[in-house]
This record gives sequence, C-alpha cells and structure tokens, in this order.
Amino acid sequence: MSVLNIVELQNVVTNVAGTTPIGYLSNQVTQIQQMVNFEQRRINVNILSNFDKTPIQVVAPINLSNVALTGGSNGSVSQISTIGSSGAVLDLGGGSLKFTQSTMSSFYITGAGNATFGGSVSATNFITLSDARLKMAIEPLTNYETILSSMNGVKFQWADTGVKDVGVIAQEVEVVLEEAVVYTPDGLQIAYTKLIPVLIEAVKSLQKRVAILEGAAARGP
Repeated sequence: MSVLNIVELQNVVTNVAGTTPIGYLSNQVTQIQQMVNFEQRRINVNILSNFDKTPIQVVAPINLSNVALTGGSNGSVSQISTIGSSGAVLDLGGGSLKFTQSTMSSFYITGAGNATFGGSVSATNFITLSDARLKMAIEPLTNYETILSSMNGVKFQWADTGVKDVGVIAQEVEVVLEEAVVYTPDGLQIAYTKLIPVLIEAVKSLQKRVAILEGAAARGP
C-alpha cells in the first residue's frame, strides 16, 4: 500500500524516477479506478493482484449473500483457504469439490455427484430414489439364499487407523451381488442398503416355512 503525504501539490520532483506529487497521485487514482468497479460496487481482485503479488488477506467477516467469488482465467474459484494452524482448504478445481483440514481430506464430491467422507456421517433420514416409473426390466430376486450363504458377517480392524468395526467383505459380495459393490480408487466399497432386498426375500421365505411347520403341527401326527 502506498501513502502520499500531501503538504502542497507543487510541481517538484520527489523521487529518483522523477515523479511529481501530482503525477504520483494521478497514477494511484488510475490504479484505484482499475481495481474498483464503482457502478457495480465490485473490487476486481485479478486487477488488484497486478499491483501487489502477495495473497489478499481477509481479517474481518465477509458477507457473500449477494456477491460471487471469482478468480482464474475462466472466472471460477479454484481454491479457498484459511490462514492459521487449522490449514483448512476448500478446493473447487477440476469440476469437483474437496475440503481438506490439517492435511486430512474431510470430504470429497466429484463432478459426477459421488461423495466420499473421511469420517462419520449422520442425518435424521437417508433416502434413496426408488420410483417404479424410473425402473425397467423388473424381476423377482430369487437367489437370495445363495447370496446370503456366500457372505460372512465379520468383525475387523481398519488397517490405517486400527479402529474396530463390523461388516462384510466386498470381494465376497462382488461374486454374488455385484450391484452392491462400488469400485473406487481407494478400494471396493459396499452399498449396504442394497443388501436389504436380499434380507426381505429371505425373511419372507422363512415365514412361509414357519407357516408350513405350524400348519403341520396343528394337524397333528
């Protein structure tokens, strides 16, 4: 930032470049006019950076209710980061969104809408699109017994954190119910909600068997 001490705007050379106070002030006003769009009440950050290469630091809250952050050659924000020990970074590049804090990725959303969270996710309700009008080639699920017998419920610890957990093995599920397996660069993942239809059909089958046995018992020997 430049500070001009105006005592008298005389036509006197004040620096080695030969700039007079009036000329210097004129240059500053021209730069401000380039930086600020007074009609739209907008500061052109990309123009501001032409005069100062250091990052722009915001030390007070910003109200973004009616403005947009822009940056880069294509007019889109590529990254927003905080200053301090938290090291929080919101990366908007590559058509995706990624939030990282203290070098650990907290969540990641791809351009295709797939989201990955580095911790637990909680909500009052999780919903899945299931409208029959959006489906085709609907057929009964008949191999539920084979699917269930091929899977094993296991207790285990995560290799990277040592945290104890329970679940199934994706490679076992992949063989009999590939629709429930999600392939990612980090490894195979399971859509556990897709196991619910298998359990529904298995329970219905057990109910029929119980009803037959109860009917036989009621008739006697």
